[in-house]
Amino acid sequence: MAVSTLQGAGYVHVLAATDKYTKSRVKVTQPVERKMGEKKLELQPRLPTLVDLDIWLRDRVCAKASVVGLSSNTIRPTARHER
Repeated sequence: MAVSTLQGAGYVHVLAATDKYTKSRVKVTQPVERKMGEKKLELQPRLPTLVDLDIWLRDRVCAKASVVGLSSNTIRPTARHER
């Protein structure tokens, strides 16, 4: 949600800053950080941004929701054009 708000407000430069992604990694658990590392490898040679993190997290939440049977209305997956 925060990423969408920043995109809508025109703060694309903030979202594209790779240092923001690096700082966000401090706030997650080690297992999540390892999974994020897999995504970082997929994106090479480009460095990940907060937009990449947002998309990755939304996909994880949607995947978990589908396994535990949450309503699809609860979580909005990231549209492919936003990637």
